[in-house]
Amino acid sequence: MYVIASIVVASVLGYYGGKVASAQDRPLYAPKGYEIVKKLSQADGKFVLLEGHTDFDIRPQSTTLPRSETDRVQLTVMTDTLKFKKTGPGRYVAIPYSTSSKAGIDLWCNTHRYVTEKVDSIDFGSGEENGFGILIDLGSVSVGEEVDVVVKGYFWNGFKRAVGETAATYTDPSVEGLRSLKLSLQLPDARALKRFTLKKRKFSPGAPSESNVDVAQAQVSKDRRKLLWEIKAPQPETVYKVVFDW
Repeated sequence: MYVIASIVVASVLGYYGGKVASAQDRPLYAPKGYEIVKKLSQADGKFVLLEGHTDFDIRPQSTTLPRSETDRVQLTVMTDTLKFKKTGPGRYVAIPYSTSSKAGIDLWCNTHRYVTEKVDSIDFGSGEENGFGILIDLGSVSVGEEVDVVVKGYFWNGFKRAVGETAATYTDPSVEGLRSLKLSLQLPDARALKRFTLKKRKFSPGAPSESNVDVAQAQVSKDRRKLLWEIKAPQPETVYKVVFDW
């Protein structure tokens, strides 16, 4: 399965009727807690991403599912640890995600009030995927202030392939102010990285094809169950992905 997490910012003043949940709430099982939309909310440039770290924890997780949700048999926990700077008036940061799994993603924010969205399809340059988004309410943040945001996500029924599995993140049209971008994986005790490659590609029309990145940029634990990639000099509108066998 291919999963991708992305960082986009938006201001949605007077958001149209979606419930704003508290930081303690979260949708139980997507898409039931989501506002169904034709298009996910767009950026307006009023927030700048300074730091981003997306972690995919593929270790076995214990969860209780209702009988009607038994098609959701494998869980990966994603954590996005983000730092934004507010550069002008605005209320919401919008962060879209996608997955090829029909079982979907459950999203919530640990730090701020939020709204969640779902769209039939979204394309980050590698074909249509199931699209999800979270709008995080930063209306109380003052212009010029930096703020830490933590987004959690349950990615269902992914990371099943032993060969050629993929996790990725990408950048916005502007990376001005972005000083750190990281992508990491945590594997189960019974599995280990056999081999991996780091890749990047522009997703804008007419961009060059995918290219390899020096694997020395990634740190791998001695037991080969953890990988951390601190992306050097991130470029705008670029997908960064780890392709791995395990």
